[in-house]
Amino acid sequence: MVKIMEKKKIIYVLLFLGMIIATVSVCSAHGNLWDDDMFSMHIDINDQGWGHVSDIIVYQGDSSKIKAEPWIQMTDSYTVPWTDVYMTIYNKYGDEVHGDKAETNWLGNAYFHTPSNLPLGTYRIKICSYAHAVSSKELYNETWANLIVKDPVKDNPNAEACGWIINARNLIQGQHIPIVALLNTTHINNYKNQTPDENSELGNVSYVVFDNAGDVVKNSSVSLKLTKHHVIVSCPFDVSDLNPGTYRVQLQCNGNQFIKPSTTETNFTVYSKDSQLSVSNESTLNVTQGNDAQVIALINNAGIAHMVPCDAPKANVTFTVFDQNYNVVTGDTFTAKVVDGHYVAYMDWNTGKFKPGTYKLHMAVNGNPFLTDCDTWTTITIYTN
Repeated sequence: MVKIMEKKKIIYVLLFLGMIIATVSVCSAHGNLWDDDMFSMHIDINDQGWGHVSDIIVYQGDSSKIKAEPWIQMTDSYTVPWTDVYMTIYNKYGDEVHGDKAETNWLGNAYFHTPSNLPLGTYRIKICSYAHAVSSKELYNETWANLIVKDPVKDNPNAEACGWIINARNLIQGQHIPIVALLNTTHINNYKNQTPDENSELGNVSYVVFDNAGDVVKNSSVSLKLTKHHVIVSCPFDVSDLNPGTYRVQLQCNGNQFIKPSTTETNFTVYSKDSQLSVSNESTLNVTQGNDAQVIALINNAGIAHMVPCDAPKANVTFTVFDQNYNVVTGDTFTAKVVDGHYVAYMDWNTGKFKPGTYKLHMAVNGNPFLTDCDTWTTITIYTN
């Protein structure tokens, strides 16, 4: 079926209309060749066709774009460019609440936007236009439609329930890292003109941190933003002053026209910075001169086994080798790595240039704000070949 739009022809120049009007004037002097009843005017809304207008739905706080297309029915259908079109909105009592005027473009289309501040409810929209082309009488037509303003969350099929993922990250006392990362993985689908602009503000999320006794120890809010059609938010609140213990973080999203309200919560633990240093291979520190003596030092902290390795604070172990008179013969500082829930640091000492005998080895962790200072001693024995 050929659409009504495809049947209409665009009047590209007003000269054509002028020629017709002149012809009609001449004909009028010698008797009407074209009867006024041959001409009629119609208005289509949103390309729905004359007399077939569906309800126009808009969500409170937003506006909807309306297309109006006046056209004249002669021997064929012609759109009317560069003519005024009027839109009037009435409430349920018949009172006018909004009025606007637009001019059709060269294609014969005019565009309106409904106001964004209308209360919830049903309204009537009248769109009308006048034209004087080709007829001795003024052509007029009006089209009516319902405008329904709906609740932006309850009635909006685009509004989704919050799909938050709370990544409450365990940490050691004194650490300052974002322990809550929130990500709404629900894609915000395009819904008419309801999709927000990239990086637009979408409201706030409130979060509260409770201790074991249920007392509030932290609370704040953070803005929601849209990035690549996903809602992403991060809560980098400072928990470095929290004492060791288990805490509960509660997240509350008040919702907007895209996300329904929801509340969710989870727990995280702050571990003590108390640490101990030990050697894991005491029984193997006897080597033949010229071979490497490998020392494996462990920093033991209860929190390390319960943390994501990338969240573990950096730690170094300083190795110092002394002779029997406590003269320093070698030493260095090595970075500890997280292995199987422990800090592990390695020192490889090549004994080729050192005399046989027993050496004292001191290992220490100092100056780390997230670990207590700790140290330990062991011995290395070098035998002759």
